[in-house]
Amino acid sequence: MVCLLNTVWAAQLPSPYEVTTKKTGRYVNEGVFIGGEKTVTSTTLKDIRRGPQGQGERLVFDFEGNGDFQNKVPYFLLNINAKSNKLILSVWSDVSYDHNSKKIAGVLKKSRFVRSVNVMPRLEDGLATMEVNLKSAKNLKVEAFYLTHPARIILDLM
Repeated sequence: MVCLLNTVWAAQLPSPYEVTTKKTGRYVNEGVFIGGEKTVTSTTLKDIRRGPQGQGERLVFDFEGNGDFQNKVPYFLLNINAKSNKLILSVWSDVSYDHNSKKIAGVLKKSRFVRSVNVMPRLEDGLATMEVNLKSAKNLKVEAFYLTHPARIILDLM
């Protein structure tokens, strides 16, 4: 019975969108994006930036890896939660923080879409969470991808 319930529950989950280092133009208003490299075990969040991008805007999470991971993006999952007006970015790596929260808050004041970004305290080793609080998720569409040299996760909002 439990196996059947788990199968039914899993069947209701949307398939994740796998992202790479290429912008695809695939904007969605709900679902999960996954990407990055599972081999990256440690990284540093250096900055969160935003700026105009076409008819929308771009939110960039800048990372700096250590040693062999210098220009690699750790494995991540982005959950679009339109009902609660949030994007949840989970990063599977030991993430240290070296960013200026006040500067980021100032930059986000100009955003059409983003109210704030909360970098959550690490609750467990190997997992970091960032919560992007949206002004409104109504009609918002998101595309996610990542780039290396330097390592960054990019969210295009439209």
